[in-house]
Amino acid sequence: MKCPKCGNEAGNAKFCPECGAPLNGSVEVQHEEAYKGGKPKKKKGCGCATVFIVFFALVLIGGLLTAISPDGVQSSASKSSVSSTASASSELNSPSAESSEQTEEEKQAEIDAAFAKLAKQEDEVENTAFYTPSCYPKYSNTRSFALPYIGEKDGRYVLIWKFNYTGSDWVFFNDVVINIDGEKAAEIPFNYFDVQQEVFTGGVFEAVDVNPANKYADLMQKIASSEKTIIRFSGKDYKYDMTVSDADKQGIQDILDAYNLVK
Repeated sequence: MKCPKCGNEAGNAKFCPECGAPLNGSVEVQHEEAYKGGKPKKKKGCGCATVFIVFFALVLIGGLLTAISPDGVQSSASKSSVSSTASASSELNSPSAESSEQTEEEKQAEIDAAFAKLAKQEDEVENTAFYTPSCYPKYSNTRSFALPYIGEKDGRYVLIWKFNYTGSDWVFFNDVVINIDGEKAAEIPFNYFDVQQEVFTGGVFEAVDVNPANKYADLMQKIASSEKTIIRFSGKDYKYDMTVSDADKQGIQDILDAYNLVK
């Protein structure tokens, strides 16, 4: 057999003894293809990169699935955590029964302290009680005054304001005019027949109750806080002016303090 490359007679040898070329045709073609361009080409490795990309994608998807449930809402574990936190917060913010009871006790103690400054008169037949300031005269013919007091029946309280004139002569007053710190603050009229009139040894007294007097609470407060308040008992022909004393101002304040806690 002749060598196809150099033409040397090679006989039955598989390779040419002269140039070393393979003498088998099929083998020659395979080797020619394999050796084109010199050394055999190695396939580029892409398997590792593909595995890494797939692994990274799976990790990313797994993280997202952990954070949210399939329908895109918060997972049950997360919901449980939020619910527990909200429950704990609610327990911290809501007042306990004990603290509520302490508040009621403190309020009652404040009421008791306010009413302790007042004198109490009870009517066991009518089941009523009256609370008057410490400066309230025991007898109506003692002096002139304009003092409030508190009436109580079945746990309900009402503010009452008594205007009392005492003197040697009648005034027959049917209204009172109140001047607070130089300004006329109010004029309160009365029905003449509502005014009680009595004679006693050495003089007379006239008295009337404004009942209820709730609407005059602000006026009373102004009197209690004033520098000078003058109250005029005014009749058709006569009048009498009375300056409210500091003791009576304090008495008015004590009544208002107690009433404001139970009204």
